[in-house]
Amino acid sequence: MSVLEKMPKNSRVWIYQSNRQLITNEVETIKSKGDIFIKNWTSHEKQMNATIEVEQDVFVIVALDESSAGASGCGIDKLVKFIQVIGSELKIDFFNRLRIAYLNNEGRVDFFNASSIDVLMEKGIINNDSIIFCNHQVGNLHEMQTIWKQRIRESWLSHNYSTK
Repeated sequence: MSVLEKMPKNSRVWIYQSNRQLITNEVETIKSKGDIFIKNWTSHEKQMNATIEVEQDVFVIVALDESSAGASGCGIDKLVKFIQVIGSELKIDFFNRLRIAYLNNEGRVDFFNASSIDVLMEKGIINNDSIIFCNHQVGNLHEMQTIWKQRIRESWLSHNYSTK
């Protein structure tokens, strides 16, 4: 069972997508340093009940049970700074929102730039039924489990590109 599955469904969630597949030692580094960060993560000097997980060697997901202590602005700033620092150390960009992650034909996560969607559709690499991880602004674990992944036809991409 994933550590995320042990958190309440209403736990607040932050999703950071890497700009590429992570290799094993990078995942281990993120988990190791992430666990230390989580153990020391406070908001207004109150310890927060949170967890960090790396999913599919691409996504760093932080879940916070706010029933005991919620994340204030300074607490969220600490999280963003941690992600920036780990990204800098590992030469990973966790903040490029124009890089779209999708499930390729082998069921693995792959990437494309949002501006290249028309070309990829013409070549048949992706189509309207391709699953993308498009809603990184989900508010909680329940939303992550239900609306984080969407078919292109159901996502914001269908409104911005000439999907057929």
